[in-house]
Amino acid sequence: MPLAAGLAACALTLCLVRSWRIDFPYSIDFQVYWLAGKRVAHGEGAALYAAGGGPAQGTPQAMAAHEFKNVPVVAWAFAPFASLPYLEAKRAFWWLSLVCLVAGGALAGVGLLPRGAGSGAERALTGAALALACDPAHVSLRHGQTTPLILLLLTGAWVAARRAAPRAEGALLALAATVKIPVLALVALASFRARWRTLLAFGLVSAAVVCASFLLFGPALHGAYLRGLAEHAGTVMPGHNNQSVASVAQRLLSDAPVNDWTPRLRTPPVRWATTATTLLLGLAFCWGLLARRRSPLDDGLDGAGALSFGLLALPVAWDHYFLLLVPAVVAVVAAFAARGLLSRPLVSTALFLAVLAIFLPTPERLLQVGESLGPAAGLLLSHQAMGASLLLLMSAAARRVP
Repeated sequence: MPLAAGLAACALTLCLVRSWRIDFPYSIDFQVYWLAGKRVAHGEGAALYAAGGGPAQGTPQAMAAHEFKNVPVVAWAFAPFASLPYLEAKRAFWWLSLVCLVAGGALAGVGLLPRGAGSGAERALTGAALALACDPAHVSLRHGQTTPLILLLLTGAWVAARRAAPRAEGALLALAATVKIPVLALVALASFRARWRTLLAFGLVSAAVVCASFLLFGPALHGAYLRGLAEHAGTVMPGHNNQSVASVAQRLLSDAPVNDWTPRLRTPPVRWATTATTLLLGLAFCWGLLARRRSPLDDGLDGAGALSFGLLALPVAWDHYFLLLVPAVVAVVAAFAARGLLSRPLVSTALFLAVLAIFLPTPERLLQVGESLGPAAGLLLSHQAMGASLLLLMSAAARRVP
């Protein structure tokens, strides 16, 4: 207990030091959410995807059209923050996110680690320490992103699946996927496993969310939302914090600047590399998925592979998205321990390196000198994508172990 408490205290201190400052004028995430909440609270929902903001409207920056990238109904979640000035609202959201971050990590520890790993309190503290110590968590808090809230929902779904509670799993997956599209990879996994009750609950809750959104906002705004998604489907943003397969290919096969977030069309070399790498990762995941199962319940390896693939395969996988891999990492460690794999030095070292690559920040020095990216610098900037790919491959391979 003292060791787990000490780790949690150190992780919390690190998190506070790295995430307390929130007054970055270039950080538009919470600016977008706050403006969206303000618009719906003031009856201006029709302008949800329009350009706006700036000092005259209470935000540090003016924003282009389609910066709000969620289903319209999500804007109502931010309406309560619209009554506060921007920075005060962002700090209130920071505290809410911190609570969700701690709760999500603690739930992963209690619900996914075996009882032999310690008491309930020790497992909760260990899970919370893991969530608090990772750079994606710090990024999320600094910029006011929704990922800590989705982490709590996703971890709840993961634990519900472990405890054979399909209705709760499906409902929580539906709420999480409303905000973060990569979560749909876990829904696809449920479809492959023919978990019909999970899928039914997912479908009912998703339908309720969509119906509520249509009733509140009408079809025109939903058309604008879908056009915004389609607009970026065949493009890639090569900025260093985009960790998708497409962005890695763009960094390795072009001289893309480190801080370039302009959507680019995928030219043939990038398109071919993206398709080939995504296909290889997908085949590796399926190879593991088709192995004989030890039990009808998912031990976490399937889910870890599916979520890793869901993050990597889409055009955009911002660095803070990888916070969602916290329950996957906890589940993989537990599954590897149950299979006796952690006693193998090569396996435990590879898993440690995968987790390290996912959770460490990008070195500032590399950002300063990496404007013209060679292959080595491009790979270093893509460390979270590399870590998630390794986690996927190891999860698939471990599924083949008797």
